[in-house]
Amino acid sequence: MKETGKIINIVYYTYINPLVDYKYIIQQQLKDIINSNILTNIADLYIIISCEYMYLIGELVELIEKTMVKGCEKIKYHLDILSENIFEYYGISKIYELAIEYPEKYYIYFHGKGMFNISNDLNARMKSNIILTRGTLQDWEKTLDLFIYNENISFAGLFPSPHFIWFNFWWASGKYLITCQLPVKERNYRHYFESWLGTGRWNEIYNLCEMNNTIYSAEDACKKLMCLGPIFPVIVCIAKYEEDYIEEFVKYHLALGFKQIYLYDNEDEPTYSKLLDKYKDSMVITHLPGNNYDEGVQYIALKHFVNNFMNNPKITHIAHIDIDEFIVLKKHASISDFIYEFITGDCEGIGMNWRFFGSSGKTEKTNDPIIKRFTMCEKLGNHHIKTIFKKDNFISFKECHSINISIGHIKSTNGTIIDGAFNEDIDFSVIQLNHYKCKTFSEFKYIRSRGRADFNNQSGITENVEENVEETFKIYDINEIENIDIIPFFDKII
Repeated sequence: MKETGKIINIVYYTYINPLVDYKYIIQQQLKDIINSNILTNIADLYIIISCEYMYLIGELVELIEKTMVKGCEKIKYHLDILSENIFEYYGISKIYELAIEYPEKYYIYFHGKGMFNISNDLNARMKSNIILTRGTLQDWEKTLDLFIYNENISFAGLFPSPHFIWFNFWWASGKYLITCQLPVKERNYRHYFESWLGTGRWNEIYNLCEMNNTIYSAEDACKKLMCLGPIFPVIVCIAKYEEDYIEEFVKYHLALGFKQIYLYDNEDEPTYSKLLDKYKDSMVITHLPGNNYDEGVQYIALKHFVNNFMNNPKITHIAHIDIDEFIVLKKHASISDFIYEFITGDCEGIGMNWRFFGSSGKTEKTNDPIIKRFTMCEKLGNHHIKTIFKKDNFISFKECHSINISIGHIKSTNGTIIDGAFNEDIDFSVIQLNHYKCKTFSEFKYIRSRGRADFNNQSGITENVEENVEETFKIYDINEIENIDIIPFFDKII
């Protein structure tokens, strides 16, 4: 076999069950590969099909030929159709064969899950098939970098067990795969082909769902799969006079698990693209200067986001927060884990109550993180909320705090239904929104000079810095109790 120069080999295996819509399942999985752009110049695709029905082979060849097209360009692939079905033997055998020949490459394996689908809807593609296929391919560039820069990673997947990957959708290095056992034609135990991945001399197993080394029991993996979708939470925010604080905000929330931050740069001259260049792969920055619009620039930014970015099919959940607001999780390791547990059923979003943090008695600005400079706050919290919500049933932003939805409810984590920008039944046991509004007086005075983003300059609503700022500072400088819930997580991830 001639070397192609590409560094990933993808093996997609399926068998044919004529009682289900096998054409649709195959076509949609192949489209997921194509839409990921992994085949553009980095990977070769090997399609392996077991089909005991010889009269279907011509249709299969035609189906795949028609599917493997992007625009007007045909996409190259390798196709083998076998007349024998031995569970996943031919798929596993192919990937082992390729690894022996090209051990320096990286490998992705997945299969036609749901082809043996005894259900009421024989024409459906199972949700688990969608989650596993798209989740394994999502952010493939980052996954590839994980393997390239960490040779200890032997294999990775969304749902690692202590020895293999549940559901058999995975990545592996060729150097590891050649240490695995020669696959055998096991006809009596189909789970052999799932456990085969663990037969080599492995070092580290990586969890692509949580981006760490967490492993799952079979029960936990199934529960996680059932509540998991191809999840892609993002933040939309606007910034002015935030040069000294914005990197801490971005770094923290990306580490919390947000996949992308859509930032509107409200400075007179473009500022944040250069300042945040190291995070450019996880940010979309739009320059939106001034505040001489028909409404406050904050609402102009939100409308621009809805009209231009929200239709991105990757995006699943959205939080609109400000640069002085930090989401704090009390019981979850990531924002995805929080979403899985709480934004489910008829809950379309969670209202996160503010907790104002005061100056902590500090009078001088320093370069230490905001999170560590200011630890004193109000005891009971503030009734204002910001909303993190599922995109599917979103209609519009009511204001910068709450949204209109077509079905379901916005709730607090204690189950209280929230209608609008306020929630009086505050629950800080699971999540809170730290609001570092005042900082020190000198910082507060500087920030107040920018005006308010939720009103335009023609509204007549302005902040008189010279006359009112000191009294306003006193309103927000609340130092009733110490709260350091955010610091252990900050120390762990930053």
